[in-house]
Amino acid sequence: MTKSTRVVEAHYDVFPYPTVSTLTQPLPSSFKRDYLSFLLRRRREAWLPPDAKIWVAGCGTQQGTHWALSFPEADVLATDVSESTLGIATGLASQLGLTNIRFEKQDLMRPRFQAQFDFIVCTGVLHHLPDPARGLAHLRAALRPGGAALVMVYSTMHREPLAVFRRALDGLTRGGEDVQSRYDLACRLLDTVLTAELCSPPCPEALELLRQRCRDDRSFVADALLHPLEVTYDIDGLLDLLRGAGFAHVSWLHPARWNLAEYLDDPDLLDRFRGLDPVAQWNALYHLAGYSGPLLECLVEPAEAPQRPPFTMDELLAMSVVCSRGSRRFGVQDGRVVGTMLAPAFEEEGNELVGRGSGGFDVRWSWRTPAYVQPILDACDGSRPLGELIDAFADAFDPQDLLDLFNEFLPTNLGLLVPRW
Repeated sequence: MTKSTRVVEAHYDVFPYPTVSTLTQPLPSSFKRDYLSFLLRRRREAWLPPDAKIWVAGCGTQQGTHWALSFPEADVLATDVSESTLGIATGLASQLGLTNIRFEKQDLMRPRFQAQFDFIVCTGVLHHLPDPARGLAHLRAALRPGGAALVMVYSTMHREPLAVFRRALDGLTRGGEDVQSRYDLACRLLDTVLTAELCSPPCPEALELLRQRCRDDRSFVADALLHPLEVTYDIDGLLDLLRGAGFAHVSWLHPARWNLAEYLDDPDLLDRFRGLDPVAQWNALYHLAGYSGPLLECLVEPAEAPQRPPFTMDELLAMSVVCSRGSRRFGVQDGRVVGTMLAPAFEEEGNELVGRGSGGFDVRWSWRTPAYVQPILDACDGSRPLGELIDAFADAFDPQDLLDLFNEFLPTNLGLLVPRW
């Protein structure tokens, strides 16, 4: 294990991340697999298999369990550098009776696997490595032919307000102070700066969120302000990182969040935005949405993978469509699973159906649609292809309106409906 990795390991042994309060299982059980396969533009023969071999590289306390729940037939390997973190993760998986996952301690800077996995998840990890490009190249080597990966790195736009505070914190830290003293100093500094009349720190909303969590979510605050190793990326930096490791960007995990119409409603600006090439669009949104913009989380494939075109209308009409049933949520307190509940994908509010989502640092968004589309969503149970569903509702809805509605809810937009072969 490298010296830098040992420093990161020591951090997470004291602050296992994240503090787990909820574990989620998307419903129905194939929903996440179909969602990912659709965004990867995969046809029938290349759809992610139910029994995929999955590596969650840098699993933290909860990611491995989430992916084992999301792919119940898969063989999941979850690795991390921290014994404390793995202890929590293993305990949660055991309490849920999961038999399709195993946990191992591993340093991503030391390659171990060659062509073994169908799908790799590495979110929130690469930016904590001493050499992110080398670590990502190790993930590339671990993929089987036809494999894909989900990658997330920190956005400079999101982290720079924290970096300013971190630099001030480092400057005020005395040599030899232990971790607890530094944590106490960070919380005291947050409280003082945010209540001082003449202090105007950048992005005070983010700092206020950290201040509120100082007492009950130490790992969240420590990861934001005390982590010993962190690099960040803008759009061009992310694309360079992917290319350098032999990967190509295929899709954002939440494409709708990369549409400027989600953030502003000026017709001329939106028309200019639509006239840009994709990378220019991403750069424009990255800078205009600022701190409220989406996470840099994307689906990638090896650069030599076939360039799959978008699905044709004939292909979509022939695919069955499944509506999300929300998720099963397991409540967790102090490392113990204490209960379960079903969380709906959307709720009825007056004459509308309303769904909600969230991103990093409690950035939240919502969607709304008229409540009269409920019967259409109920009919999306996977038993009939999209073309038959349109025919079934042709007496009550214009076919083009139905097509527009279905398109609005596909993974490329809101992600409420997923097609499957």
